[in-house]
Amino acid sequence: MAGDERGTFRRAPRQERSRTTVDAIFEAASRLLDESGLEAATTNRIAHVAGVSIGSLYQYFPKKEALFGALTERAIEHDLARVRASVDAARDLPLEEGVRVMIQESFAFALHRPRLFGWMLRYLPQLGLLPAVERMERALIAECRRFFEDHRAEIGDVDIDMMAIAGVGAIRGAVVTLARERPDEMEALAALHDRGGGPGWWRELFRQLAENLAAYPAYTKDDLARIPNPTLLIAGGNDLWGNLDQMTDMQRAIPNAELLLINNAPHVVQHTHPWIVGPQVLDFLARNSG
Repeated sequence: MAGDERGTFRRAPRQERSRTTVDAIFEAASRLLDESGLEAATTNRIAHVAGVSIGSLYQYFPKKEALFGALTERAIEHDLARVRASVDAARDLPLEEGVRVMIQESFAFALHRPRLFGWMLRYLPQLGLLPAVERMERALIAECRRFFEDHRAEIGDVDIDMMAIAGVGAIRGAVVTLARERPDEMEALAALHDRGGGPGWWRELFRQLAENLAAYPAYTKDDLARIPNPTLLIAGGNDLWGNLDQMTDMQRAIPNAELLLINNAPHVVQHTHPWIVGPQVLDFLARNSG
């Protein structure tokens, strides 16, 4: 685990009993963060819920930040493992059904523990885990590409790399943005869909997303070069799930494209920085109208 190298653990668990203790601590911390928030998740309460002494907790984690960092790293690893398993499971499935399986796994943790997921997103920079998230994103793109490669006969002659980037951006970006910007709605997502069509109907969302992704146009650079209209690309500098290199490549490929990059802005920059985006869009339209 990357956390061992960074000193996350004071003493790494090696025996089965030690691993069981650490798992109990992780589970207790996850429950308290998800149910009551950061302030309630004190080391004393975590130890109590885990059924261990505070001394046992400190044997493995020198401070609360170390525990939360290790917990987040563990969630990242498990998230990626679920996606890898879903790609393996979807290998022999039709394209649309396989995409649905992948989407279900992408949403699983966020829907199971939405508050914990939102908390992790908020504190990733403070925990020094942005590099781990970037590595995870690259790994997700590789897994998505592997899935599309397995289904190349159904997809046809398209740019699979571009399709994988678009797929990860669409699925993960939707989850991350909703959890960060509207965490209460994330928590109520399953219940909202259930009310519309009965218990479990929220899975219809996955079917719709699968259909959209299966039909997603995988534009090549030659396709982008044929766009005749002036184009404004907008990106946030702190977009964890965006791809600034891709945006730059798009700007270069589209003949009349401009790139508006807003520092310290997240994925939904038009919502978080409207005082910047609005005037820039109006200026772009004024310069390119007629």
